[in-house]
Amino acid sequence: MVLVTHDQDEAMDLSDRVAVMRAGRLQQVAAPRELYESPATAFVAGFVGESNLLAGAVASVEGELAVVRMREAIASGRRVAPPAWATPVLVLLRPAAAALSDASGATDDGGLVGAVQDVADPGPIERARVRLDRGDTVTVTRPRRAKGPRLREGLRIALSWPPHEARFLAPEL
Repeated sequence: MVLVTHDQDEAMDLSDRVAVMRAGRLQQVAAPRELYESPATAFVAGFVGESNLLAGAVASVEGELAVVRMREAIASGRRVAPPAWATPVLVLLRPAAAALSDASGATDDGGLVGAVQDVADPGPIERARVRLDRGDTVTVTRPRRAKGPRLREGLRIALSWPPHEARFLAPEL
């Protein structure tokens, strides 16, 4: 059966495979979980679920992992395509995969540090926008009763993502 819908939840819940299109062109066809965990393009990453996309450049490649230097920090994660040294990439960081800690002990060791701009508490999930020290804004989400600092406007926090949660994608033209 083929179902054509603009309702993302409906597509992800009812489908064995989902085709994501942009301007009449097929971007990716995959199982819903694969679309979310391994998007082929920055468009698919932004279309399927919440995402933070930060610009960076490949600093080194080691097996399946690559290390990327961003304006904000250094990230290591799974590479989608074999990038060469200094290749521009977008770093995909899903808001729900972020680990948060108090920034009082944070040093300038390549981590993401910033101040909470605002917090939404829609029931069991907290959602915060964090303005990073060097300019970008990222979104983080977590269960309302999660361990760690209570999110509030103005709080300085350090953010990190496990390498297996970071994805590197080609910048879109």
